[in-house]
Amino acid sequence: MGNFTVNKNLTLSGATGATLDGGGTGTTLTVTAGVTVSVNRLTVSGGSASNGGGVHNSGTLSFNRVTVSGNTAIFTAGGTGGGGGVYNAPGASLSMNQSAVTGNIAGVLNANGLAGFGGGISNWGTLSLNNSTVSSNTGQYGGGLLLLNFGPVTLNGSTVTLNSAPGGQGGGINNDGGTLRLNRSTISFNNADGGGEGGGIYNRIPVTTNRSSIVNNTVDGNTSNCAGPVGVPGCVG
Repeated sequence: MGNFTVNKNLTLSGATGATLDGGGTGTTLTVTAGVTVSVNRLTVSGGSASNGGGVHNSGTLSFNRVTVSGNTAIFTAGGTGGGGGVYNAPGASLSMNQSAVTGNIAGVLNANGLAGFGGGISNWGTLSLNNSTVSSNTGQYGGGLLLLNFGPVTLNGSTVTLNSAPGGQGGGINNDGGTLRLNRSTISFNNADGGGEGGGIYNRIPVTTNRSSIVNNTVDGNTSNCAGPVGVPGCVG
């Protein structure tokens, strides 16, 4: 239990059930700039920090059969409450393969609701999800993913589901500045309840889709698959 910082090229592999637990005292796993790291068969949990509760990546990072769960990004002095599960910094690269980001929170719950950015993932760099799942995360702007800084983001055979952006924008994905491509992927059963916008995707930047499905997303019980100033190809409702 504790905070783990990787500042050199490294492959980190765990046995079945192995967990890195941050103990609620900071980011669980930090990868510094300029290093290449591969993490295999681990769970990353128990992190609590202003940017990247579970993971703060500034390098080149690949996850293989990794689960990032039960982490929180909170507001602190100088922090944004971004990336409950993962914060992928400007210039960083993250590839997730057969992995999951689930049950993370960005922000602070209070009498006025929740304010936070990217419950599952806050991305400022390059991101690819391959046969992976982002599910059951919460953040006011991007319950599942918040995409910024025009970083290229590709979802291949991946699922974004059961995420929530209470009173905000983009229950599944808030694309505020990412170059997003959806390839054979599904965005479903996400919500922006509490008067939000875009239960599935809130979109500001052109998106490329290929054989992907954006269905059964809602705002306050009403169909809301996509919203925002720029439409998403093939998205209805």
